[in-house]
Amino acid sequence: MYVSEITSKPILSLYEGELLGNINKIYFDKTHKKITSFEIINDQEISYQLSPKHIYTLGKNAITIKNKQNLILSLNQDSSNSQLLPINVKVYSLQGEYLGIVEDYSFDEKFILDNIVLDNQQLLPITDIASCSRNSLVTYANNDMVNIKSFRYRIRNKTNTENKVKVMPKILATFNKITSPIGRKTDFIVGRICTKDIFDSNNNIIVKQNSTITEQTVAIASSKNKLQDLMKFSRVK
Repeated sequence: MYVSEITSKPILSLYEGELLGNINKIYFDKTHKKITSFEIINDQEISYQLSPKHIYTLGKNAITIKNKQNLILSLNQDSSNSQLLPINVKVYSLQGEYLGIVEDYSFDEKFILDNIVLDNQQLLPITDIASCSRNSLVTYANNDMVNIKSFRYRIRNKTNTENKVKVMPKILATFNKITSPIGRKTDFIVGRICTKDIFDSNNNIIVKQNSTITEQTVAIASSKNKLQDLMKFSRVK
């Protein structure tokens, strides 16, 4: 099967008889070369994650799941081992040779990726991926024996204490913004950083620590009556 055959397909919950949204993005585990989750966007533009293990059928016109309990709010999804599956990006070899553009991927019934399909119909084994990002993909070629991990940058320990920043003025500035009646109450927190995990009444994380606050984040927090917590635990980038 090919990724193009399931991209943008609606997700149908059989128990509720409800269309839950459409596949928007696909994530994969680069180490195990396996699809790990699908991002689903519903009509309210709220993002959810669906694990392949919860898929009941890959139908001709829709992907079915047993019930919508299997959808996880994207803010609660731990994607530390997952990476966005690159599509429509340029492919190069480790030697800097341009190979083509990613047009599609093939995968088996266990959602393990097989091949990369390029726009020139060339097939590259998925195991040849050396590194990838949102705009390019690098592959091994000609039996390259390079260990790509050796290219990692090294973090230098900085011991200079002369440039320490005083945080008190920033805290006061944040407090003044929170209490300021000027403008819409939530405008100022969009684009800021959440400094603490925010939980709903069922102890589910609705906003993760260190995540960037968006208008969608504000809408979710407001729907869970946690807007005050979100405003309280936010800071400027």
